[in-house]
Amino acid sequence: MNKIKLFKIKLATKKARKKFKHADSRKKFLDYEEIASLNFKYANFIPNYKYDLESLIKRGETRASQILHAINSDKEKKTILELGCGDGMTSLALFKKNNDAIATDISLKNLSPHIKKSGKNYKDFIEQKNQNTRPALYYGAMSASNTKFYDNTFDIVFSYNAFEHVEQPQKTFAEILRITKPGGFIYLSFAPLYYSPSGLHAYRLIHIPYVQFLFKKQAIEKFILSAGKDPKKIPTTNKHSIANYRDIWKNFENEIKVIEYKENFDTSFVDLIEKYPSCFKSKSQHFDNFIVLGIEAVFQKRK
Repeated sequence: MNKIKLFKIKLATKKARKKFKHADSRKKFLDYEEIASLNFKYANFIPNYKYDLESLIKRGETRASQILHAINSDKEKKTILELGCGDGMTSLALFKKNNDAIATDISLKNLSPHIKKSGKNYKDFIEQKNQNTRPALYYGAMSASNTKFYDNTFDIVFSYNAFEHVEQPQKTFAEILRITKPGGFIYLSFAPLYYSPSGLHAYRLIHIPYVQFLFKKQAIEKFILSAGKDPKKIPTTNKHSIANYRDIWKNFENEIKVIEYKENFDTSFVDLIEKYPSCFKSKSQHFDNFIVLGIEAVFQKRK
């Protein structure tokens, strides 16, 4: 991170850091009575993330270009695996760029019909039924921490906005390394991290930034139900902080080379940390955990 950006972050968080530093951790949560007023105050806290077909296609094409640009890929066909594919449109875009692409997720309930129409079952890839040199698209359901592929299979393994959901990130990263070819690339881009303002992934159900640290789980679910919504729609996350992820990368430093690495910060809602510092101090002693929104990383597996 450049010095100017770092200075701006420190300036924006100066007051909140001071309050956080001197706060005790006795008051862990706010009273339920405060939840409605805060939800009204932050009513506009809804990320602009669209799911119509045009947006899905465009996002997939953009991500495919980002991946290939990040690894400085030539035009030679690559074998590429996507973990946590969701709609799978990024794999489709990579396939259309003349690569073998395999879209996988723990469940295929969100997989686009376009993938199912154009693709084949991943078992065909494993059994090498596609013997010709033409690019092919595959898909399949599997755990990211226990894939079905052989060692050293892929030129590129990538994941967008899924790594914060995997149950065991360290085990998953080890699995990614196992199936990546020596000299191959790992591309990870994921947000929001659990400790960030939108880390609960519930912004369409409740609009309060950092709600997971301000109110008890029962209070959050009660409020969502009172609004006629379903709290079961809150997705599962691994609750890792930026410190946890840094430890994972360090654990594998002898096996990977860092090509690019960026931590994206969000200081938009540090007013809440400043106002309710004990709610945050009781969850983590490290202030930076609360202002890192996501991670963008390109690693290369050492030969």
